[in-house]
Amino acid sequence: MKKHAFENSSPNAPSASDSVGALSNSIHNLALHEDKTLSMTLDLDVIGYLCVFLTGLQLCRLRRVSKACLNIVDEFMRRAFSVDYVFSRFFTPDQIASLRRIQAKTNFVVSGSAVVQFFERAMFPDSDLDLYVEEQHVKMLALFITQSGYVFKHSPHQPGSLLAALKDRSDWVTVSGEGPTKYGFIDTVPMMVFTFEKELTSGAVRKVQVIVSYRTDDVMAIILAFHSTLVMNIITYNSAVALFPVSSFHRHHTLVTASNSKVEACLDKYRTRGWRSIRVGETMSDDLHPECKKGTSRSTTDSWCWTIPLSPVEDCDSTGIIETSWEISQRRDLDSVMYAEMWINIKPEQGADKTWF
Repeated sequence: MKKHAFENSSPNAPSASDSVGALSNSIHNLALHEDKTLSMTLDLDVIGYLCVFLTGLQLCRLRRVSKACLNIVDEFMRRAFSVDYVFSRFFTPDQIASLRRIQAKTNFVVSGSAVVQFFERAMFPDSDLDLYVEEQHVKMLALFITQSGYVFKHSPHQPGSLLAALKDRSDWVTVSGEGPTKYGFIDTVPMMVFTFEKELTSGAVRKVQVIVSYRTDDVMAIILAFHSTLVMNIITYNSAVALFPVSSFHRHHTLVTASNSKVEACLDKYRTRGWRSIRVGETMSDDLHPECKKGTSRSTTDSWCWTIPLSPVEDCDSTGIIETSWEISQRRDLDSVMYAEMWINIKPEQGADKTWF
């Protein structure tokens, strides 16, 4: 497994697993500096049980104690971080297999609260599934969802028929940022939303939203325009990537990157789930992890990201993760704004397709 810079981050922030995490860190430090055979004296079942209570950072530290710990942690992570867990509330096992093949063909990504739950190893009741896809692939994905028992719920500005809505171009909306950085701008990014719902026999309703971007590059621009860093994570067909893993899933901080009434409602929702909101310019922003520091150049492929490989999809030659760089800046009103230079890695013989925002 790839070694990450966040593995060396300070574990001193409070978390729900502080006592167990302290034991993990003690094991790690002793094994590195005193007794290389320490894990041989520990009951391996105890180590396996310990994993349930650890954050991602603590798991990565524990797996470095010894080969035995590495094997235990890797087996735990293989079971705990399964993409099937993300999809299982919305689709059957057979449907999940088909959906992943479609994901490999179209490069759609999963983001939002579903991916927060994946990395946090938690479940939020009544959460939706948000899928981000390029316009040229939306029909394939939308038809699959309806064939899986979901009903298209049109917006007031969309035709009632799904096929008519897919052809309509009047419902594009935009997300935007403002101001230059060394990388350029996030300008207006066109997007369209298709909502699908299915009522279960229990009366509960499952909702899947397909967010359509005009170009492949726009997908990450939309995600980097989210309300805060906590939800800036993605699942591709072959990897799950947390862009701010220490802040989000160890310290349980989220850096606010937008400000309006809808943003505040979202932040309140995550506050009740245990995350603390931080704004650039506030005193407590001095406690921000380097992955969130103002002026730090970041990329989806840098060592601060936490990337978890997923089980393979057969007969797939997709490019997978969209490589993107960004930098956090600061507005005069002390709200933080994320600016991004976007590009997608494509096959070398096709050259580099680079787009500025």
